[in-house]
Amino acid sequence: MEGNALRNLNSLRPRLGRGGCPWWLGWCGVLFLPWLSASLATDSPNPADPYASLYVAAAKAFSANQLDEALQKVDLAEQAKPDQANTANLRGAIYTRKRNWPQAIASFQRALQLQPDLPMVHFNLGEVFFSSRNYAEAEKQFQKFLSRQPDDELARYKIFLCKLQSGSRTQAEKEV
Repeated sequence: MEGNALRNLNSLRPRLGRGGCPWWLGWCGVLFLPWLSASLATDSPNPADPYASLYVAAAKAFSANQLDEALQKVDLAEQAKPDQANTANLRGAIYTRKRNWPQAIASFQRALQLQPDLPMVHFNLGEVFFSSRNYAEAEKQFQKFLSRQPDDELARYKIFLCKLQSGSRTQAEKEV
């Protein structure tokens, strides 16, 4: 039994990101980037919409790992168009990369207040709780994400890790 569980686990284990960055940090961006790519797909944002220009600039700075610049652009984007869930999610992603867990949590929770049906925010929030070793809360967030993305292998793997880290090996093996 244990051999099968470990073999199944290995098939789910993500690889290290480029540059050897922690895999969990890379996965935070993986969920964010498909949406971001759609946002950046336009040749250029509408110059009449300062929010769009600022948001795209913030997302580009985030992608380039220029985190302080990204935060400045997010602040300006929020001034141009307050109460946008995607802006709060981007802010949370920036704080996650900066390893500022309280600010990241607050930003992701704000995004969920503004738009509760964004699955990527639940995953990102789960990552922050996991990174800060709050495995019970991380598992809840990954479960919420999984309820909207039922075929997501990474979320299943993260739930497995939460259970394993919480000392519930038997429950963890049921996830695999």
